Amino acid sequence: MRNFGRMKRHLAVLAPILALTSLLYAGVTVSYFCGYDDFLDVQRAEFQDQYQPSKIFTTTHYDSFKYRPLQRVSNLLSYLVKPGEAIGFRVRNLFFHEVCVVEIYALALLLFDAWPVAAIAAGFFAVHPLVNQPIIQSVGGNPLANFLLLLCLILFFLSEKRQSAKLLGCSLFTGSLALYGYESSIVLPGMIMCWWGLAYLRTKRLPEWRTMATFVVAGGLFFGSYLLVRQHFTHGTKTPVFGPMVALKGMLQYGAAVLLPVDVVLAHDWFRTPIPSQADLQRIAPFFLPPAFAIVIVLGILAVRSRVKIAGLLPRLEWDKLFFLLLAAFLAILPFLVFTDHVSETYITLPVAFYCLALSRLLFLIPWAAAKWTVVAVLAILFCSATWVRNQHVSACASTARKILSNLSSPAFRQGAWKINVAKAPNQVELPRYGLYNYAGLDTLGTGAGGTGKYGLHGVESALQVATGNPKLEVLVLETGELPAECRNLSASEACYFVGADATVTQVK
Repeated sequence: MRNFGRMKRHLAVLAPILALTSLLYAGVTVSYFCGYDDFLDVQRAEFQDQYQPSKIFTTTHYDSFKYRPLQRVSNLLSYLVKPGEAIGFRVRNLFFHEVCVVEIYALALLLFDAWPVAAIAAGFFAVHPLVNQPIIQSVGGNPLANFLLLLCLILFFLSEKRQSAKLLGCSLFTGSLALYGYESSIVLPGMIMCWWGLAYLRTKRLPEWRTMATFVVAGGLFFGSYLLVRQHFTHGTKTPVFGPMVALKGMLQYGAAVLLPVDVVLAHDWFRTPIPSQADLQRIAPFFLPPAFAIVIVLGILAVRSRVKIAGLLPRLEWDKLFFLLLAAFLAILPFLVFTDHVSETYITLPVAFYCLALSRLLFLIPWAAAKWTVVAVLAILFCSATWVRNQHVSACASTARKILSNLSSPAFRQGAWKINVAKAPNQVELPRYGLYNYAGLDTLGTGAGGTGKYGLHGVESALQVATGNPKLEVLVLETGELPAECRNLSASEACYFVGADATVTQVK
């Protein structure tokens, strides 16, 4: 009966959090596609994977060093829910995100054994704006991979609590499955070893020999098998490695994004602050340095007034658990610091999850209940507002994208081979971008390099192929002003268009 009572309490805590999350994402979930990545993957599902499903397991992610068959299977199934629409993808993403919310709640209970801490951690993670992009980016497989990674950690902590080698084996198997969805999950054995290392510093005891043997044998078998399969199908494709300065810059950008209480997109909409791609230090400083100094001063005053000595504070901090969360956040982002030369919110979900766990625990060190719950309420309102604003942008973007593609999709394009020349309208002004998405629609046409880059050409090409159902369409994206010259001598299977910033489409010839 006592366990049943606890279950009812946990369900009563989680139900409103999950309901709020569903409400926040309800509108955007039924919206059309927005990002170029969406159209690239949907085009592959529509014209390749549903007819040749074996390629899901025998080819890499766009001929790169990435091997993600679980993500591709999930994308194909989501596509088949309603072909040509995003709802199947976004319902999947939202479902796995909400499962991850429940997992964060469970992890907080395992780490801190306090349901109020778990409730705040789960609530913050559920509505945090930095986890928004993998949910609204229709074809991304991150929520599914994150679900498996967090489940791996839950099973690991249960194995530690019960001293069960079987649970540890199940944990490692689950973690290896996450690799087939997103290869960055390779850091899971490192997270486990970090926990054991910190436990040794605290207790001076090593794990039992059965535990270590299970870790070495099962971990080597499960994770090693993925590496062998990946190596076989990547056919020697080289994995790029970037220098320490690129990694350091990325780490600073990710760290700043997580620690800022006001989301950059929300700040841009409310206060017209620059978004990261437009920002420089001189422009950012007047907006963010004063709040940063104010936070430091407030924390200093709290420390002095509460008269909490450092020696007495450390046990209350549960420093080993908080340090583990810090190390786990770093390991989760490490593959992207080393193997990518740019930052993206797509990669930051797990560091945000570990940050929410640590933050919720630290908030309970505030000695005054009114101050503590005021901070919680303010942060929750800021997170919800930022996520709502982002979703409104994406819904508007999706509406504009559908309008552009509908106007480009002439009935004649549905059959045969066509060459479509597309450019921005003359004197069109660039609109702001956030992360992977241009929240004004498909107005990134002509994005440099003659418009022939991956996202300038193939993204629009895939979008139009999906919209018409014709994989034979070829799209040439041109810079503003080039279009008339390109359209002087057209064949019977060519067409030329201008696309305006307001989603109007004009056929030049």
